[in-house]
Amino acid sequence: MIGKINTKGFNINGIIEQYTAGSSNVNAGDFVSFINGLAERTAAQLYSGSDDSYLSAVALGKNKVFIAYQYNSYLRGIVCTIKRTTITVGTATTIAPYSYNLYISATALSDSKVFISYGQYQSYSDLYGIVCTVNGSNITVGNAIILDAAAGASGTYLYYSTIAVALGSDKVLIIWGYNSSYHYLRGVVCTISGTTITKGTITSLSTVANSGYGFMSAVALNDNDVFIAHDYNGSNYYLYGLVCRINGTTISVGTDTYLSTKGYIASATLLSPNKVFVAHRGDNNYLYGLVCLVNNMTISPGTDTLLRNVNSFRLSPVTLNNNYVFIAHCPSDIGNLYYTTCAIDNTTITTTTIAKQSDYSYFYGLSVVRYTDHNMIVIYANSKLYGRLVGGYTIASTTSVDQDILGVAKTNAVAGATVDVYVPNI
Repeated sequence: MIGKINTKGFNINGIIEQYTAGSSNVNAGDFVSFINGLAERTAAQLYSGSDDSYLSAVALGKNKVFIAYQYNSYLRGIVCTIKRTTITVGTATTIAPYSYNLYISATALSDSKVFISYGQYQSYSDLYGIVCTVNGSNITVGNAIILDAAAGASGTYLYYSTIAVALGSDKVLIIWGYNSSYHYLRGVVCTISGTTITKGTITSLSTVANSGYGFMSAVALNDNDVFIAHDYNGSNYYLYGLVCRINGTTISVGTDTYLSTKGYIASATLLSPNKVFVAHRGDNNYLYGLVCLVNNMTISPGTDTLLRNVNSFRLSPVTLNNNYVFIAHCPSDIGNLYYTTCAIDNTTITTTTIAKQSDYSYFYGLSVVRYTDHNMIVIYANSKLYGRLVGGYTIASTTSVDQDILGVAKTNAVAGATVDVYVPNI
């Protein structure tokens, strides 16, 4: 941090960022540093109804979040703007009809453009893609295209899960489970121009039968490579990983790799371009996690680790820095919403913080979005759509020369509150 003197007094030559005070108060003028911990605020109602159902949320730059969710058999979208402890919700926009009881996946192409893949159930089930543009809190909806048409009889659900992953600002990989006899994974690359979607060739991604039954997850390692975690829903639940490489709209598929012999319901978050954290449901339906190292298209999984011995059916992890992960998770029926944080050392995972919320959350709707470097919003459905602001990587006053100094507090803050901090403008 750089200081300078002028006739008006001492000025800080830096910028102001917002963080969350940890377990003690912070006073203006204190040097502050990061600590591991959680500080949360009261849940805010984002919308009056959500069908206790599917949702997907993404950050649009700092302090803005786009949420796609199901309401009365319609796919809707809202934009939330976050300033300090206040969430301002834009007008709900209908994106598509008849999205009832099927999965939704949103991915940000830029700070003003979102791609959504979703299943549509009317007389039968198709998989669709659509682009929405965002101006302020206003959403403009493009024209949807069919990504994969139903091949089964009328009324058959074909898509148990869908994941969309942005590859830069003009390309998306969409992955889904196809309900043929063996539930294989499929994928397609779409190019985006404005709100126009051009679909590539559909490709089979996994040779593991029953691998597209339900809960998969994918993260982009870079603009060309995507890591996929998926389960095997046969007589036993296994968790697999594979890497896909994208060249234009052509998909090259790596080898399926065992991640866990007790895996089901995977959700991944990127730690670094060659390291991925995968949270999943394991033995006794408890929360497990492992770190995967990726070299080219080869996956080396670390030790599968029990993180918390509570029923965890719906889960959503997010990376706060390269060695710190926050996970929100809840059981398969009405129950408590839990938070778990983990420290990562290479492939070793250590649980650092656990917390339980009194809110009841249905298992269909849960998503965590990091809207600044160290602040998150936990979005969930419980008859209504809620958002809860959480500081997962908090700060505290320090006088120790052994700690890395973040900056200087500009404002006072009690524990759990937002504090303005002068940080270097670098």
